[in-house]
Amino acid sequence: MQHNETSSLSFFAKMLTVCHWMTNRTFRAVLVAGTLLPVTSFGLMAWVLPRTDGKPLRSAAGDGPGGTELSSSELANWLTVSTQELRKLAPATREVEYTGVVSSTRTSRLSNRSLALVEKIHVDLGDKVSKGQVLVELEHEQLKARRAHAEAELARGRAILEELVRGPRSQEIEQARAKVTELTALLALRQATLARSERLRQSLSISQQEYEESKAAFDAGQAQLDGAKHALSLLEEGSRVEQIAAQEAVVQSLTAALALIDVQIRESFILAPYDGVVQKRFADEGTVVAPGEVILEIIEAPNLEISVGLPSGITMGNISEAHLRIDGNLVPVQPLRISPQIDLRTRTREVLFGLSGASPQPLIPGQAVTIVLQTQANTVGWWIPTSALVVAERGLWSVFIAVPTDDQEMAIVERVQVELLGTLNDWSQIQGPLTGDEKIIVDGLHRLAPGQKVRLLRAKR
Repeated sequence: MQHNETSSLSFFAKMLTVCHWMTNRTFRAVLVAGTLLPVTSFGLMAWVLPRTDGKPLRSAAGDGPGGTELSSSELANWLTVSTQELRKLAPATREVEYTGVVSSTRTSRLSNRSLALVEKIHVDLGDKVSKGQVLVELEHEQLKARRAHAEAELARGRAILEELVRGPRSQEIEQARAKVTELTALLALRQATLARSERLRQSLSISQQEYEESKAAFDAGQAQLDGAKHALSLLEEGSRVEQIAAQEAVVQSLTAALALIDVQIRESFILAPYDGVVQKRFADEGTVVAPGEVILEIIEAPNLEISVGLPSGITMGNISEAHLRIDGNLVPVQPLRISPQIDLRTRTREVLFGLSGASPQPLIPGQAVTIVLQTQANTVGWWIPTSALVVAERGLWSVFIAVPTDDQEMAIVERVQVELLGTLNDWSQIQGPLTGDEKIIVDGLHRLAPGQKVRLLRAKR
């Protein structure tokens, strides 16, 4: 019984020893296979993949004397890349939406320049008006009366001026000459009477009083004759230049007064300054309006503008395209004017846009609309497609450039570190040791390495 137990223990001990030995051998085999597999794979890849040391590639036979250069058919299997010349890449544009307000090109608040009574208003809210159309009539009866009086005064002044210019008539001159002849004869009679009175006084035949009366009559006749001669001289010489000039000034003054009344009468009819629509009505018939008090407000139609407040950094020069989004459609608009200063409240600059095409639906002044702008991005540095960027170490970025070789179809890959300034949609803004003449590789970056020789497809423009 003891012998059997000893045999059983010996059998199990032998089996345990064999299993332990097999386990250690299997582990050693797996360890050796795991070590040799990466080495074998790396060796195969070293012969299959292209060499990157710039030397001619050789066949899988090795790099020794027994190796051979690849044929032209094998060269065709080289990695082909697409490039873009850095200088020819257009600046990126960005599309941004802004809210604008539709406004009329011109808005006018019509009023009178003087105190007046509203006699008639010919239009109402929403009515279309044409340029020169009478919109409001103000009371002007007093102006008509003043004009009639001014016309009469002007006619009188012109008659006097005409008389002065023509001078005296011939009948008047003849009449003055007859008067001079008459006074001359009368003076001769009085002179004879005075001489006779002188002789009688000496003989004491008449009193001293009678003598003095004869002398006074002679002096009076002499004065009358001198006056008649002077009047005849004036008639013969005609009107003086100064008199004519003074009367001409009077006529001009009366003419100006009449013209002023005509202006006031015309101002009593308020006309439409342009084609438009009545937007507001502030008064009715019978109302007395003060000077400057608004009666009607009209807006120009159909010319409309869109006012948009844009950031101060946007200028007229970097707006490449602009559209009005309405009912899902884009209508082209063009920038017309920009405010020279920044709004202190909104910190924006007002830009006015005009429609370049027909709107799918009528626009209403005061309506809020959406303007879609495509603006050119900042031109500092260089703009490249974001797909051409490669992540570098320590958070930096780099790009692959194709350095030309003697063979125009072949190039060597070179890696250049750059600074990323910003991104915009599918574009990135970079700066670094670049001149602009480099050819940037834009695809297949995950298969590239510095120093690798590649085949150029073509340079994209």
